[in-house]
Amino acid sequence: MSDNVYVKREEVFQSISNQVEGHLYELNQKCSESINECESLCAETESEQINSLALLEEAKRIEEEKRLILIAAEEELAAAQMSGDPEWIAAATARVIKATIEYGKAVAHRKKMEKRYSMAVQANSMANQRLSSVRNTYYHCEKEIRDIANTQLSRVRQADQKLDDYLRVSIPETNEEQVTEKEKEKQKKVPMNKGKDSEVIFVFSCPGQEEEKSGKLVTGETGKNMDILVSYLHRHKPQVFKYKYRYDYQITNASDLVHYKALTGDSEASDSELFAPGNISRLQRETEKSKYIICMGDKAKSAVSKLNINGKIIYGEHIGNVHLNLAYEAKSETASARRRERVGYVAEEILNQL
Repeated sequence: MSDNVYVKREEVFQSISNQVEGHLYELNQKCSESINECESLCAETESEQINSLALLEEAKRIEEEKRLILIAAEEELAAAQMSGDPEWIAAATARVIKATIEYGKAVAHRKKMEKRYSMAVQANSMANQRLSSVRNTYYHCEKEIRDIANTQLSRVRQADQKLDDYLRVSIPETNEEQVTEKEKEKQKKVPMNKGKDSEVIFVFSCPGQEEEKSGKLVTGETGKNMDILVSYLHRHKPQVFKYKYRYDYQITNASDLVHYKALTGDSEASDSELFAPGNISRLQRETEKSKYIICMGDKAKSAVSKLNINGKIIYGEHIGNVHLNLAYEAKSETASARRRERVGYVAEEILNQL
């Protein structure tokens, strides 16, 4: 009976935690979509600004050309009038009239292009302001919601701990390590990537659906970002980052249990899972021989902070696309270039800590 009570309480707490993380994940997804839309709008308005500037410069060139033609026609008319030749005067007058009309059209066209360029500059400025506002709003909103959620979960956990203390007194002690076969089946894991050596180890958050399918860590879009990251690090600090490919390095997670919404209702491990003695022992064994421990994200940072290791701990942002889009502004024209730009910012932050 005691085991059933403990398991049930943990299931209730985990369910609450999963629901909170699920809502945060949905919020991050919507934030990322909105930011991508704003970035596309910035790229479009910037392209229009460049194009309208080129049209304005061409309009100015044509206006100047027509102005010089008009001046030449007027000078010719003055000479004709001095000669008194009626045929020459008539022809010169016709040329002045034509040149005046063409010059007037050129002036009107130049003014139209100036207005178009001014509107393009304004549109691009508004698009960039919107992008900055959306990014700042979503970042602070996500942080505020996460802080509130963590506070409430902490209160739930404190209440649960008080209940636990009561049950330990009221119910005879049982083997807390005992777990049913059904519970073991739920604990899907993906082991660490051993790499070519242990000098550098990257610590991420937890395996997801892609990792569960492949049996490898850091796959999918995050895996692509990691290849960009290690290539950048290798190019700028090859004496530390000796390899260009992610699986040549040791890779592990703050938790080795699989998390994704369809399976667990969340995308991250809870603090209780991270700080469980068995998990900390596993992480200690996997990192204790490494000279550099690169923590990719807050979950990795939290878990590694509980370890007793001699290696240098370095902190980097999580390189999932959702987080990168929220954390970093990119100016590049294409989506792939903006991705490389954002990952480059993370790489620079890591290099600055060496």
